[in-house]
Amino acid sequence: PGLAAILVTTVQLVPLLWLLGLAWVLVHLSRGQPGPDTGRLLRYALSLREWGMAEVFLLGILISYVKLSSMAVLLPGPSLYALGAFVVVAAAAESSLDPAGLWQAIATQPETPPGGPLQSCHSCGLLAPLGIHRCLRCKAALHLRKHEPLQRTFALLLTAVLLYVPANVLPVILLTTSEPAPPAE
Repeated sequence: PGLAAILVTTVQLVPLLWLLGLAWVLVHLSRGQPGPDTGRLLRYALSLREWGMAEVFLLGILISYVKLSSMAVLLPGPSLYALGAFVVVAAAAESSLDPAGLWQAIATQPETPPGGPLQSCHSCGLLAPLGIHRCLRCKAALHLRKHEPLQRTFALLLTAVLLYVPANVLPVILLTTSEPAPPAE
């Protein structure tokens, strides 16, 4: 049940919410009527796209097809073609998307005090003076930069390098079968 929930969420629900959210934002912006929650919805839609895994699912299907084709007759159904087309069209839509242009269409840059310290929204990039806790455009929480970003980045990079070696040298799966191995040809 857990794997099925993950599959339904990442392959069906998240792409659907991304499509609906982005369509809602684009329709309202094309009419010139961005609502008060348009920025928040755009922020959610843009952050949801990272969790959509339809292309990974399609790749898994294709790999399974290649692996299983020697054991059985497999016929691709119409859904496979639709999923392939969806992945291509969604990738084209995402590559043509201009998030900065959408953010500019939603709201203009508010006036900031001259020479005052500013903070940037991590979602839409809007600059806001210190002391404001929510972005005026997308309603995301505003935070100052991370504490000691160079040290943090270096520590994470060093950890990634240390994990890279065993991840690529050690076996990923150990397979034990009860049948004897076929003779090598």
